[in-house]
Amino acid sequence: MKLKLTEMRGIQILSVSGGIDDAAFAVLKAGITKIMRSGKNRIVLELAEVSALSDTTAMELATFNKLAKELAGEVVIAAANEALRSQFLGLQFKPTVTAKASVEEALQVFGSPGESPAAGSAEVTALRQELQALKQKLLDGEKGGEIGKLRREHAEFQKANVLLREQIEQMLIARRTPADEPGFLEKIRGLESQLEEAFGKVEQLEAAKAKGP
Repeated sequence: MKLKLTEMRGIQILSVSGGIDDAAFAVLKAGITKIMRSGKNRIVLELAEVSALSDTTAMELATFNKLAKELAGEVVIAAANEALRSQFLGLQFKPTVTAKASVEEALQVFGSPGESPAAGSAEVTALRQELQALKQKLLDGEKGGEIGKLRREHAEFQKANVLLREQIEQMLIARRTPADEPGFLEKIRGLESQLEEAFGKVEQLEAAKAKGP
């Protein structure tokens, strides 16, 4: 048996060549364990050349899937052999292992490229709107020269931002959505950067005002 590890769209593809006996399965388990210990829990296990597995082996692979799901990931089987796919689907084990006919189909289980399930949710939309409203308040305070008000708004933002981040993290964990969803948290960080930049300008205006003409 030979193993080949590749990556596509942040998903680890572990391809198995040849049959899987007890000795080979020990090597396979070590490979999957190494991937998961590195923090990569979205895995496609390609069994293109495997025609049969013992029930014990299939159950152990299902256990890896359970562990991955607990870490917001999943192990998806890609097997051309229909009987092998049916074996995984028929396991009396929860959560059920997803088995597809090809790597391409298995990758689709993780969503389309660039797709961010969390970013489209109503909860995240509401959080982003609240952040945007706070940003606008800061900008309005800068334009009106209301330094004291701006400082209060900035303090309000700092407190609210901590709460919003906690809510986002809790929601992502509850939905089993990977915390590194492409582009989503980056947008939040970008918004924070803009807010800090706006406040920095106001600090400069206040310093200039203190110096006088």
